[in-house]
Amino acid sequence: MRDVLRHPTLDAAFKDQVLNLPSEGYLAEQLAPADPPRLHAARQGLLKQLASALRADWEWAFEHIR
Repeated sequence: MRDVLRHPTLDAAFKDQVLNLPSEGYLAEQLAPADPPRLHAARQGLLKQLASALRADWEWAFEHIR
């Protein structure tokens, strides 16, 4: 994800599509049976981990991609 975020020639709209996680609805469709509360917690946990691990990269992107 870091490489995509900081890639100098990729379009910002493309980066947006690539860096977005699948929705909870989509993930629930892929699981049988789905456990919505557990799925929500797992997805939120992953978002927090990515935000923390890539914080400097997100700040860089905010400053350079406008």
